[in-house]
Amino acid sequence: MTNTKESDDNVPGWPESRPAIWWIAALSALPVVTALLSFRVDGEFAFWQLIARQFWLPSQLFEIATIVFALSRGCDVQKEWAGLGGKVKSLAALWLLSILLATAFAETRNTAVLSLISWIIHTLSAVSALFLFRRWRSSSQGNRGDITIMFADAMPIGSAAFVLLMVIFMVMVGISSDYDWVSSLPGFTHIRHSGYFLMPAIALSTGMIASHEGKRRQLHLVVLAINFGFAIWIGSRGPLMAYFGVLAAAMLLFAMMRNARTIGTITLALAGGALLSQAIPTPDHSSFNAVARFEGSNSQSADKLSSGRTEIWRDTWLGVLEHPVLGHGGNQFRLQVPAAKETYNHPHNSVLQFAYEWGLIGAAAMLSLLALLGGKLVRFTFAYPRRNLALFLAAFSMTLFSLIDGVFYYNLPIMLFLTCAFGILSQAEPD
Repeated sequence: MTNTKESDDNVPGWPESRPAIWWIAALSALPVVTALLSFRVDGEFAFWQLIARQFWLPSQLFEIATIVFALSRGCDVQKEWAGLGGKVKSLAALWLLSILLATAFAETRNTAVLSLISWIIHTLSAVSALFLFRRWRSSSQGNRGDITIMFADAMPIGSAAFVLLMVIFMVMVGISSDYDWVSSLPGFTHIRHSGYFLMPAIALSTGMIASHEGKRRQLHLVVLAINFGFAIWIGSRGPLMAYFGVLAAAMLLFAMMRNARTIGTITLALAGGALLSQAIPTPDHSSFNAVARFEGSNSQSADKLSSGRTEIWRDTWLGVLEHPVLGHGGNQFRLQVPAAKETYNHPHNSVLQFAYEWGLIGAAAMLSLLALLGGKLVRFTFAYPRRNLALFLAAFSMTLFSLIDGVFYYNLPIMLFLTCAFGILSQAEPD
């Protein structure tokens, strides 16, 4: 793989298709839209706002809109299924059978059915997105438009806009007030949930800095600093650990990540973000400021260091062994696992989440599908690094992050992961 960089004039830009632009803009704006729907400085939410926050409704509705739009444009689900390889078909069928059986035998069936419906929507939305990507990509040939470039630009900008909205909110409320900063910020039921889109935004900007020059690189230097700074401010260590793990791996794998200007720009952005995180006033609460939390973790036990994850993982595994074949069904974890304390919706580990909900067979099917997907993403990224590096780093970082958090539980991060993955796969098969 070469490390040659084209001039900005030869770099694919945004597609000319208006539907493509509107779709990607709407997806990238979801964090801001979700926050605006529950922007209450008094922290007193109406019932519909509580529902929207709890179930991430704007993201779910966006998935449904994507399905409807793709069907209206000629998407044929049966044809897409027929185009899959035999191994993928078998694994997908086995996973679907597992989730159906887990739902049928779930202790609280109504909540399990909701989980089943969500996963069906995720699947159909992913198929729809792949269809639309291919359609938009073929229609943009000749005008140098590229949907992956647009998404890699737009999504970090959307996250940075969310950060600025949160700063405005804090100014309006007053940082020294007794407001519930952890659980009542606009948009989400916990401040750490913003890490689910800050993580891919940070990775996308990193990839764009490595693979592009000029104004695009300058743009991503700024948004990387903003998003990274807020990620530190919210106090979530998981996104930072996953990011630096992916950053180290990417520098080993891709020559353009080892370029001196790339390293300098990324370092400048991260340093600026770190300074920004310290400049923003922090509520008097131990949950904030990831740097301070890392410093305070030196003398902590393993369970405290992991914020209780080791206890949750242990109890989850014991639950898996109770129903190793069928699993417990979706949305059962919160009420069944003692360490969840009727508070946590997932075990903060995607492998244990899949095994607990769908049994070992269903989990093995899903993990096998993800492994096949990962292999194709690596191949496509090495073939087309300029177009795909940013999306690959985002998908890779989210996968790594899922081992210590709920990336594959909530619909927005699932949708962002699939957008990155299928944005890459929508290109021509490399030689």
